[in-house]
Amino acid sequence: MKKMLNYSGRLILIASLILYSCNTSEKKAGNTYPNILYILADDMGYGDVNALNAESKIPTPHMDRLLNEGMYFSDAHSPSAVCTPTRYGILTGRYCFRTRLESGVLVGHEPSLIESGRMTVATILQEKGYHTACIGKWHLGLDFKKKDPSKPLVEGNLWDLSNTSNVDYAAEVSGGPADCGFNYSFILPSSLDIQPYLYVRNKQVVNPDIVHIEGSGGDDYQGKFWRHGDASRDFVFEQTLPLFTKEAVQFISDHAEQRSDHPFFLYLPLPAPHTPWLPLKEFAGKSGAGMYGDFVAQVDHTVGEVLKILDDKGLADNTIVFLTSDNGAYWFPYNIEEFDHRSNYIFSGMKSDVWEGGHHIPYIIRWPDY
Repeated sequence: MKKMLNYSGRLILIASLILYSCNTSEKKAGNTYPNILYILADDMGYGDVNALNAESKIPTPHMDRLLNEGMYFSDAHSPSAVCTPTRYGILTGRYCFRTRLESGVLVGHEPSLIESGRMTVATILQEKGYHTACIGKWHLGLDFKKKDPSKPLVEGNLWDLSNTSNVDYAAEVSGGPADCGFNYSFILPSSLDIQPYLYVRNKQVVNPDIVHIEGSGGDDYQGKFWRHGDASRDFVFEQTLPLFTKEAVQFISDHAEQRSDHPFFLYLPLPAPHTPWLPLKEFAGKSGAGMYGDFVAQVDHTVGEVLKILDDKGLADNTIVFLTSDNGAYWFPYNIEEFDHRSNYIFSGMKSDVWEGGHHIPYIIRWPDY
């Protein structure tokens, strides 16, 4: 079933309505609350999804399936045309301009943006018995510990740091998902092109053996671009999306086998198709939109993997699946001309713009059991 509706994309409001409807609906009487899976793509445009744009040059069979089995919002807009403000709005229900961040985005060593004690969608669901998890790109700040409390955490321009030697990567990291209502988390601190390049599981850096890596891509902010900075010695950029996919599948599988008496909430903010565009070899050439399109095809594969585990574990019917993006695609007019692909559909502008292409996003929901 397809419906065209206007919606601003506030997950915290939706969660409240879901809990209310389950408490009052005769249909749901005696049943547990539904599971909730919220998939947030990064920099994916409305026009990338084939079912939303028949002229898309990218195959997206799993996103198309989700739309055809559910409903879509034709006029959904993200809270911002860039990353961090949207993520703050999704989790807290508040506009980001009410925080210290009045414009732009955070970088990897900046402190937590979500204030201590702030209600989030995760804390609301925890109170109702949900097992909550965040797997993917955080980009809302973390409170790394200092080796020497009398010195600044880092030195230099935050986008081009000159000294990070005072960061204690072996110490507990606070201010992240574990302090915002998530029982389990496995995250990348910010974007895949912003240091530090490492994973944090709950409150610990997975591998605190840190090295400095050089940047890639020069001044071209598309393609295989990332900035120089700190990285875990074993960090592999191309394996970030596959790793998050594996973690998400494992979380759902473990939940089905160990916690079936409790519903789950999985917030799955993917690091793709944001730069660096790093499709695996099996996705190379899958699209007609170059490296970016191939990376979107890999994102679609991730969607397919989590839908499959829901099917395999018998959880699909009573799981609400959301699929959306944090803002429009980073797709220039010369990209449109080169590939004849309109990532942001018919809308003017792109990511970071006040024009519609910067914030008019795909928004798909499926809940078979409702």
